[in-house]
Amino acid sequence: MKHAITFLFGFFFATACRTGPAVVPDPSRPPPLDGATCNDVCEHLEALSCPAAAPSPGGESCEFVCENVQDSGLIEWDLGCRAVAPTCDAVDRCEE
Repeated sequence: MKHAITFLFGFFFATACRTGPAVVPDPSRPPPLDGATCNDVCEHLEALSCPAAAPSPGGESCEFVCENVQDSGLIEWDLGCRAVAPTCDAVDRCEE
């Protein structure tokens, strides 16, 4: 009986710590750049040839638009993700 209780206790302890499958990082999403700025993001967008790197229809720079978005309080872009996203489409998915 002592062995059965020990076995059950050990089994419960070993399985209680597992809450689901291991979380595997998405390889298409590189780790974010800590402390990224709008300038970092815009330089990256330009390197990827993303349309967002071009001036707005009103002639405002990418940096100006980015800073306006960040300061608006309505939405906040994940600059760390945007500064390292591998494609223009991935940049747009950073806030998902």
